[in-house]
Amino acid sequence: SMSLRLLQDVLEKQMRRDVLECKDVFVQWIKDVYSTSMQKNSVFKLRRDITDILTQNADRLEPLRLEADALLQEVERCPIVAELKEVERKLLCANEACKGLMMASHPDWRRPKTKVSSEPEDEAKIAAQKLRIQQSLTEANNRRQALETQLQALQIQADPLLSLHTSARDKYEQLRSELGITKMEAEKDHILVSQGHDRQSKGHLFEEICLPVIHEHIVPKYAAHSPVVLCNVSLKCPRGEFDMVIVKSDDLPDILLDQVSKITGKDTQPIAVATDVDLRQVYRYATVLAIVEAKKNINDIADGFDIRQENLSFFTQDTTNYDLSLYKNKYFRCGIFDKHVSHVHNGTTYIFDNQSFKQFQRDPVSNLFLDHLYFTSRFNELSPLRNGDFGRLQSRLASDPSIDLQSNEYLDDLFEWIQKISVRPTPWEVLYLFKDRQHSVLLLDDS
Repeated sequence: SMSLRLLQDVLEKQMRRDVLECKDVFVQWIKDVYSTSMQKNSVFKLRRDITDILTQNADRLEPLRLEADALLQEVERCPIVAELKEVERKLLCANEACKGLMMASHPDWRRPKTKVSSEPEDEAKIAAQKLRIQQSLTEANNRRQALETQLQALQIQADPLLSLHTSARDKYEQLRSELGITKMEAEKDHILVSQGHDRQSKGHLFEEICLPVIHEHIVPKYAAHSPVVLCNVSLKCPRGEFDMVIVKSDDLPDILLDQVSKITGKDTQPIAVATDVDLRQVYRYATVLAIVEAKKNINDIADGFDIRQENLSFFTQDTTNYDLSLYKNKYFRCGIFDKHVSHVHNGTTYIFDNQSFKQFQRDPVSNLFLDHLYFTSRFNELSPLRNGDFGRLQSRLASDPSIDLQSNEYLDDLFEWIQKISVRPTPWEVLYLFKDRQHSVLLLDDS
């Protein structure tokens, strides 16, 4: 069964920035992270094992890698190899040209479809065209043969150097394979791909799980406006998609009703004629009452919060608080939300413009969008780091050949590094912004 937990339960029990501010707390935490990752994170353990094998066999691997890299640089500097690559490119183009001309010379190519018979002058034109195509094909074949001959000569000249590099690279890869590194890397990559697919499908599933909770705890706040819940709303935004948007539905103004075809890219006339319905029932103007983000991992809320602040700056035309260049696409060429957009839900098309987001105003104290912004997630342990920063930490722990969690000097350096990379508000600090806003963060507990 699924129960709802209070945000205060998380804020009171979880650490704040202690890990980032107190060295002793950090040392205990980092050792716990390393131990847990080795036991429960298969990708982390594989990376750590690969790093250890590379370190233990550096005296055998490193000379082979350096030799292969040096030969690769020599290959890249070699003028003969550069000329060979250029001839390969020209030969590829010549092959495509020959292929096109051969199609054009086919008897059925561009056969007249409407005329039963051709005038003598038309027959003469067709014959002249075929002759020109045949001449072009002959010339193209000659060019291709010349390039093939040139390529063969260059390959003979470049072969000693290319063979040396190939041999050196193969020796390096063979030793990596004998040490088990190649197999372990393939296993790691396979797990990462599987995890990516699994994460995406579980994310969509969690959004579906959250819908009844949203209807029970958030939608009633806006009951006076007969709210409609829309899902997966992009509105042609170049960065991000709203998981759920709660809107108020109104009649379209006449001026917008006349522009519906242009806004949606669909011809409205057949709808009106075939169904004899009022277009105002099919096309509605949307005013956004609330935005809800579903994050299966509670530690994803911090990054989700940041992107929603940026998105809302775009949708409210607050151009000083986001990078316009990131929001330019073929629809918003200036990176400004200055056009009408649409979203279809259950057969109704909702029209949005920047006035649709007029409810969203910055909080006077924090200067952030907080009102009418909601999050749903699972009740779980908070990380003292954002997911991106935690990922960088795990990557360092897994790939650092000189790792030594018993060394004070190493731990001092790691502690200083963590403080440098963790500059944005932590998950705890982001959630704390909502502590006085009832049901702004809904935490589901299925334990």
